[in-house]
Amino acid sequence: MAIVLLLQPIVLLFKLLFGRRAQDAPQQLQAINHSAIVPATVVADSEDGIKNSNNISQQSDATGSASSPSAPPAGSNSGDDDSISLPLPFAEYEVFLSFRGPDTRHQFTDILYRFLVRLKIRTFRDDDELRTGEGIWPNLVKAIGQSKIHVPVMSETYAHSKWCLMELSEMAKRRKQEKGRAAMVGLHGLGGIGKTTIARAVYNKISARFDRRSFLENIRETQQQKDGGISLQKKLISNSMRIDYVAPINSVEEGRRIIQDRVSQFKVLIILDDVDESFKFEEILGNSGNFACGSRFIITSRNMKLLSTFNESRCKLYEVREMGPQLSLQLFCKYAFKTDSPPQDFTTLSEKIVTTAAGLPLTLKVVGSLLFREEKSIWEDKLSMLEKAPQKEVKERLKISYDALEYETKQIFLDVACFFIGMEMKIASYYWRDCKFHPVNSINILLQRSMLKIGDDNEFQMHDQMRDMGRAIVCEENIEEPWMRSRVWDDKEGTELLLNKKGSKQVKAVRADYHRSFLGGMKPGQFQNLPELRYFEAEFAEFSGDFNNLVPNLKWLRLHFHYNDGQEPTNFDMSNLVILDLKGSIFLTDDWGGWSQIKMAKKLKVLDLSHCTSLIKLPDFPKSGSLEMLNLSAEIRSFASFTSMELDIGNLWNLKVLNLKECALKRVTGGTIGMLKCLEELDLTNLQCNNWKQRVVDIGELPSLKVLKTIGVKHIPSYFESNTDDDEEEDDDDEVESEGEGIEKLPPSLKVLHTSFRVANLSELLELEELVVENCDFGLEIPPVGDDTNANSTAHMWWKVSKLKSLTLHKTKFIVVAGTAPSFDQLRLPSSLTTLNISNCPYLEWIPTLENLNNLTELTITKCSKVLEVRGIQGLTSLQSLVIDDRDDLIHLCGLADLMRLKTFEIKESAPLSREALLLNDDSDDVFTPKIILYHIDELQGN
Repeated sequence: MAIVLLLQPIVLLFKLLFGRRAQDAPQQLQAINHSAIVPATVVADSEDGIKNSNNISQQSDATGSASSPSAPPAGSNSGDDDSISLPLPFAEYEVFLSFRGPDTRHQFTDILYRFLVRLKIRTFRDDDELRTGEGIWPNLVKAIGQSKIHVPVMSETYAHSKWCLMELSEMAKRRKQEKGRAAMVGLHGLGGIGKTTIARAVYNKISARFDRRSFLENIRETQQQKDGGISLQKKLISNSMRIDYVAPINSVEEGRRIIQDRVSQFKVLIILDDVDESFKFEEILGNSGNFACGSRFIITSRNMKLLSTFNESRCKLYEVREMGPQLSLQLFCKYAFKTDSPPQDFTTLSEKIVTTAAGLPLTLKVVGSLLFREEKSIWEDKLSMLEKAPQKEVKERLKISYDALEYETKQIFLDVACFFIGMEMKIASYYWRDCKFHPVNSINILLQRSMLKIGDDNEFQMHDQMRDMGRAIVCEENIEEPWMRSRVWDDKEGTELLLNKKGSKQVKAVRADYHRSFLGGMKPGQFQNLPELRYFEAEFAEFSGDFNNLVPNLKWLRLHFHYNDGQEPTNFDMSNLVILDLKGSIFLTDDWGGWSQIKMAKKLKVLDLSHCTSLIKLPDFPKSGSLEMLNLSAEIRSFASFTSMELDIGNLWNLKVLNLKECALKRVTGGTIGMLKCLEELDLTNLQCNNWKQRVVDIGELPSLKVLKTIGVKHIPSYFESNTDDDEEEDDDDEVESEGEGIEKLPPSLKVLHTSFRVANLSELLELEELVVENCDFGLEIPPVGDDTNANSTAHMWWKVSKLKSLTLHKTKFIVVAGTAPSFDQLRLPSSLTTLNISNCPYLEWIPTLENLNNLTELTITKCSKVLEVRGIQGLTSLQSLVIDDRDDLIHLCGLADLMRLKTFEIKESAPLSREALLLNDDSDDVFTPKIILYHIDELQGN
């Protein structure tokens, strides 16, 4: 059997790893997308380099071997300024080629070797036919161990050669050794060069192969904040343990101990983004050698010298350099013209502007976006401004885009740069609307000009260069006196401002930290010089005293980890308060005097009481009915809350978002969920409540509900119900939700549904785009295909008209609709699907045919031991990623040769997969030849 390795993906990978004519970061991304990794036969290098490579070459020649290493000088350069140099730290030879001479010497191997040499990649070409004597073997072992990449060229008689098999065995051994330890990779280069973009692309590509994963962004900025190291540790612990970790961490040492005890046991992928000298790896994370085998750390920094300090942990360093002129022009044109090249009459201007960008992708994007659809006179004006900016001052070039904004958009940009990175866009928009701004329009402008990004969770993201530029603009308002600036985002400066009772009318927003300070709590006198304050954020604050309406314009109050000192705040004007965020205030209790002030907040739109774990009773909400977002989620609550906490929804008729994730409630009162006609998002994940079924009985009547999550909802166990009132008829229901019946009818407006219950009216949910069914005993009913001419066959046409894009099944099986007996070909999933993930389904026996899923790009089927065949593979013409279990009993997986767009084929390790499982069709002897195979395709059994 032959496995053909296509040339282009291999070359792309070599470009990515070694930078020989690698062009630039965008092309690296293309390489990542098209060839993340060469087959399992590609093995990473060991830590030591070849001490005397000339000896190997001389010995080979002495024995008559035609092994011909290509070894240009270590410092050689391709002569192309466009290259990104990614230096090889240790290996003398970058590639070791192993092949069977009679099969491929003058064909594939020769072509591949010539390409590698042309790219200035040091390559050892080994020909098994021309070796003499056993003395060469130790040197070959050494060459294999000290090469960056191993490429065995599989061919018909490869396995007939003792030498080839010995080399292959040594490669597999090296691969297992490499997988058996934690490894570090460091990316260094200028700010705005694309380090984070590359790290993010790699993270997205490989994260599924790890037990736990975490992307720690903006470490440099976080470290500058008080207890920044602890904040990083909390995020890492939360991501790794898959919970929102809110328990106090009193010191970096305590956080490190938790990471070493609870996180390091997993095989983890951790990205440490934008690291500087203040970051000490072992202080924050502990010894990298204590992490589980196969763990990976990718570190980005502007400082190569800093990354070199990690060499004791075998950190391999790669430099990301500026883009070359040709690809710089191409990237610029994508944003300026939405094409790859400029119109003829703009060519000269475009080339001049690209030159001023100095090969920085961020600058090219921002300037290109700014000039989109502008007159030539505007282009000439901006070119003049760019040419006047200092060549190395990135901020000066970026500021040209800022200067072109209207006042309102500038304010929103500065707010995000100083305070709202990571903030959900919907929440911040309430604040801006009350400031008489128009956030939708301004945000669209910032997005169009590449000055802002929106993440997968609808949160604000901003490049650190853009963030720094925005903050520099605020600092320039008054260099010497922070209290005279519009925004004080540095918590040290904010704390000093309050401590010294400074301030001015210019101050609109302040961040402070009362933890371990001498402020003695949040007292009225600290705010006497802040009459225009609109946004205030503080941690560990005690809120008390007579404020005498000192902050009448306050619109957003964030008091995380709020302390209750037993004194009531009085005359604290909340008449203009729009957002109150008390998240994580674990010391906040029911008798806090601030609750009486909240009842007077007639404009309050957002109330966040998540993780306020000491609360037993919920406050009275404003009777104005203004509240639109309510977050009561918590993962830790006292047992008292099971019998005492109630949620009254009687005054929440304008509510749009209700989050009760992980919440424990005695009951919900004041009506049913169905009366909340404005509700758009409802999260009941792992809710524990004794009357939840009665309160959601009419949820199908909600006209605007878009997101519903009900995975793990539970009825409170009976031993917590002894004190319930007799007049609550729902208390007679001791039923636990595991029956699988759930909600009888779901609203047809749903776009996202996560559930553990039967989806009774699936064929009516035509707007649904994302469906996750987890631990559903009932199973997921698939409407059978019907006659197109039947006017009443809406259910039978579900697979054609549904908008479903993503379907995930976990510990759930497919079932047929009761009362029907369709044939296998009549069971189909929606043709609109792009992602299908079926995992850990031990009782699943069949999967609907996939032949109609021509839009599917990702398919995962793992740990489904009773599934013996997957039909319709040949119809997946758009499939790019395929992940399956490595099982001998998976006997039908036909049609793989038709997957022309397949980039990733991952076989989860268990036992070797037989060749029969990969036959193209039942009577074919052809062999599947994907562009990229991630795992041990070299272990496929031949006949």
